[in-house]
Amino acid sequence: MRLSDVIFAAAYIGPREEWGWVQTLGVIAVGIILFWILYKLVLSKINWKTESVKKPEKVERVVITDQAVPDENGIMPIHIKEEDIEAEDTIVMPFSGELMKLDKVPDPIFSEKMVGDGFAIRPIKEEIVSPVSGHVQKIQSNKSLITFNTVTGREVILHIGLNVALDIDTGISLDVREGDFVTVGKRIGKVDLDKLILNVKSPISPVVFPQLMEHERVVVKQEGVVDAGMEGVVVIEIDK
Repeated sequence: MRLSDVIFAAAYIGPREEWGWVQTLGVIAVGIILFWILYKLVLSKINWKTESVKKPEKVERVVITDQAVPDENGIMPIHIKEEDIEAEDTIVMPFSGELMKLDKVPDPIFSEKMVGDGFAIRPIKEEIVSPVSGHVQKIQSNKSLITFNTVTGREVILHIGLNVALDIDTGISLDVREGDFVTVGKRIGKVDLDKLILNVKSPISPVVFPQLMEHERVVVKQEGVVDAGMEGVVVIEIDK
């Protein structure tokens, strides 16, 4: 039996010579159906598999915003700028006390950054630690000013108190001498805060970086009470 005879028998549309256009379309439709069934049977017999086109996986974009998030120490940063990088120097707090930006220091020499960018602390405890790793380059005669030369070659100056006269007793005692190498966070001395407050304009103690490049700046990430030796609250950022 020929395929046309099978199609004709399946359609039940009467003698072929009596077909109209409706009967012709019916035969074609039945033929298409039978061809599709045959095609599927052949594929199943020889185990062909059509290759499916895998849709690309959805890529979730991570958008970096300026939303401040506390770090592991609970510190809330106040400056986030993705395109900047931090300098290699590690900076820690030289005193326990109130950390502030330099522009809040009640002395225009520091607030207007005439001697360099930096930060300041109003000390509440007597211990003094080294804010950086490097050599003690110079100690002023009344010990109220200590200059460090860091391992990366930066000059860092710790001023203990504001407008400190050279001939007064500042109550500062140091455990280091000029030329000594100190590591960041190491105790280098102490200060009698009662005596310091009595003899100076203010106990606020700035830390300045007088030789920063034009593309570098000091960033205070947290203001408020900090502990001596605390790291990460003040950094030097470098513009890319």
